[in-house]
Amino acid sequence: MLIRIALVSALHGGIASAPGSTAVVPNEQQAARAVTITVAAESEPGARLEQRLREFLEALPARIAIATSPGFSAIDVLDDPVGDAFAKVWIDATARDHARIYIVDDGADRILIRKVQTPSGLDEVAIEEVAYIVESSVDALLRGGTLGVTRAVAAAELGVERSASPPPPVVPARAPRRWALALGAGYFARAWGIGAVQHGPAIDLAIVRRTDRVDAGAALEGAVIVPIRVREEDLELRLVGGGLRALAHVAGPVARRWWWDGRLGLGVDIVRDEGRALAPSAAGSSAVTRPIAVLALRTGPTVAIGRGRNRLVVRLHATADVELAGVRYVTTEGDTVLAPWRVRPGAALTIGWQREGSAHTLQRSLKK
Repeated sequence: MLIRIALVSALHGGIASAPGSTAVVPNEQQAARAVTITVAAESEPGARLEQRLREFLEALPARIAIATSPGFSAIDVLDDPVGDAFAKVWIDATARDHARIYIVDDGADRILIRKVQTPSGLDEVAIEEVAYIVESSVDALLRGGTLGVTRAVAAAELGVERSASPPPPVVPARAPRRWALALGAGYFARAWGIGAVQHGPAIDLAIVRRTDRVDAGAALEGAVIVPIRVREEDLELRLVGGGLRALAHVAGPVARRWWWDGRLGLGVDIVRDEGRALAPSAAGSSAVTRPIAVLALRTGPTVAIGRGRNRLVVRLHATADVELAGVRYVTTEGDTVLAPWRVRPGAALTIGWQREGSAHTLQRSLKK
């Protein structure tokens, strides 16, 4: 079987006591560090956002409290002290075309400001993106990371006048990173030479580190090459085997849920060949197993279907495998039975499962 692996990574503030209902997200560790989240949104999409936040944050080592609010301003965020909370998260989804996320650290010294475009309102895609940002940012803070900008810089960015002195230089906010782990199965086919095509079932395993612009990681591919028969007069050449590829992986988003992949790496095909005589006058050959080194290239689109952490993934790749050392199959008289092409174009279709989240949550998933 051919196995493939790809490795595969905020703005308004709220009121001190936001009106509305509060729900606490359980987790196994029940750590003392508390994180409060205030959500301002319409009732129906706001309820779905709260539910998704619970799902995404339940594995983090903190006590998460989620409250609803009819609305808040940037001044509310800037003036609200963190108090006993380890961190505070404010989500303003009251606008039609965007949602703003504000995350304040435990010292109330820095604020992460993120803006998520919501051209279709607070739909499932936007809800998942907001939940990913909150999960990754809170996880980074829990691990001792530093996010966002100072309060003075945040006030300047938000257009809130707080002092006559000029703001300090802006420190760019780093986008939180997340991981994706995918496992899939599919089928591949590639031209081997005139009259011969390699094809067979494939398995794909991928882990990718995601950011807002570029995904990067690695890939391992493996496949079975189903038996192939090539006939030359009174001799039949039978070939069977499998292959393995280790690939570097990069991808960039081209639309919501869509990425364009590129992979490059090395691999080996293990091919067993045997010549069988079809007539008494012909002479066959004993079976021989040969390793064949190749350079592998892949490119094509990937789409993730579904919502939440677990998604269905469909990947279609155009492939090219370049044989590093030429191999030819000939008769004892020197007649060519099969002359494989050095460059072998093909395609591979993979359908599988993908789980996304922070490194911490993926580690917990693998242990279960």
